[in-house]
Amino acid sequence: MPAKIPAIREIAWSSAIPQLTIMTLLIGGSLLVFEERSTALFVGAGTYLILSRGLKAVLARDHARGIRLLRAGRNDEAIAAFEKSYAFFSHHPWLDRWRYLTLLSSSAYSYRELALCNVAFANLQMDRVDQALGAYRRALVEFPACPMATHSIRVLEMARRDVAV
Repeated sequence: MPAKIPAIREIAWSSAIPQLTIMTLLIGGSLLVFEERSTALFVGAGTYLILSRGLKAVLARDHARGIRLLRAGRNDEAIAAFEKSYAFFSHHPWLDRWRYLTLLSSSAYSYRELALCNVAFANLQMDRVDQALGAYRRALVEFPACPMATHSIRVLEMARRDVAV
């Protein structure tokens, strides 16, 4: 049975202002169409929600697929999905860099960074420690301040030393 998958969510609070601006513009636009304020609020906020979910469903579909596969314990397939997500966002780095606008995502972590850490985690689920360490190190090369990779490498290396003793 697969292990419970931890979810790490860190919000980039700086993304809140542009996202609130987008939502305000959508609500304001709805006020031009609908006279009743409650209807305009509902339509504007609903449009924002649909846009947010829709953009992620289309542009981050491989990432979402990888998460589903990871939760199902299908780790090799999850790795392939995360590698595909990494390749997509590497080919379109502006989508990831401006994710708070292009995907309406407030995550502090880029999709590329998450993909590499998820590849490492999936490898750990299959006891492939060397491959996991390689993926975490790759994440640190590209994202030197990545706390997930830094902490995971430290824990894995400590565990390795304890086993060797």
